[in-house]
Amino acid sequence: LAATALAVAAIAAAALAVAALVAAALVATVLIATVLMSIGLLYVTVSIYQMMRGAELIFAAIFSVLFLGKKLYRLHYVGIALALVGITMVGAASIMAPEQNDTGTKAQQILGIVLIVFSQAIQAGQICFEEHFMKQMDFMKPTLVVGLEGLYGCILQMAIGQFTTQNLSLPPLLSSPSLPSLLS
Repeated sequence: LAATALAVAAIAAAALAVAALVAAALVATVLIATVLMSIGLLYVTVSIYQMMRGAELIFAAIFSVLFLGKKLYRLHYVGIALALVGITMVGAASIMAPEQNDTGTKAQQILGIVLIVFSQAIQAGQICFEEHFMKQMDFMKPTLVVGLEGLYGCILQMAIGQFTTQNLSLPPLLSSPSLPSLLS
């Protein structure tokens, strides 16, 4: 009886370790995609940014077919084509008239759009990885993975934030010239 309990505890510990590793990998991809999207947002307007985020749908469909073996139907392909046309039109309009957006040069806007679209490919890859991994691991509850992903995200964000605030020299808030006028 003790040997059985010990074996069950070892299996549970191994499952938790696997879940922790998966959650850490997922958090890393989320952070990378978020950084790329944030840098891209510096060079495009918020409306362009939001429209470019629709590229995640296209990449998720492609990755689902390639890596998960899913079959898409004609209706799916029509939706993907419409999304692609819309995203392409918005991106092209932004690049053709950069002066209307007042967010930078044409090259900067192209860079911003490329970074945002690339970040969406990373996030779509994460979604497909989660689906593939969760199908194989029936002993792992999805809520555990999501919970660990959130916990690791908070821990990593606090560590990065702590490192950043200690190593960057930013002017103090009270030295802002507009602050006295706001207080009076």
